[in-house]
Amino acid sequence: MGLFKTSKSIPIALSDLSPVASDVVQHFQLKGFATTSQRAITGRFDITVSKGGIFAALIGTKRALKIEIVSGDNHTEAKAGVGIFGQHALALVIALLCDSLLWFLIFAQIYGLVRQAQLDDEAISCIEESLKVHRVALSAAPAVSARPRFCVECGASNAPDSTMCSHCGAKLVA
Repeated sequence: MGLFKTSKSIPIALSDLSPVASDVVQHFQLKGFATTSQRAITGRFDITVSKGGIFAALIGTKRALKIEIVSGDNHTEAKAGVGIFGQHALALVIALLCDSLLWFLIFAQIYGLVRQAQLDDEAISCIEESLKVHRVALSAAPAVSARPRFCVECGASNAPDSTMCSHCGAKLVA
């Protein structure tokens, strides 16, 4: 990934991280970043965030971030890392070949690295806030009983959300 990597274990676990990934993607898109998001079979989300074109890549100011969100048993692991070597290698080669540009490109590289390190923290913070919002939304949702409902007329077992008996048609008592 690169030199910078931020990781945080957040003590909130959600069964579905889709709304959190969507919030992170939307957050960075609203700031003008290009984003891609992929959900792994395991439920983990990988999000890539980037900004800057070919010129930014040449002088070392292109920003890119890889974000990973993984749900654990009772926590969510949020990781954000900056890909430095792949993006900045070309700028370094140009700097070495053109001695007069060396100091400008070194400054641009350092500036780019600092900006990317700030993106790490911003991504982790965004994930944490989204988890808090979606945890509250889930806790405010009415609890659905997973136990079957039994008919008082015929004793038949019915689905938890049934209002009428599937066997005799009688109204089920709450």
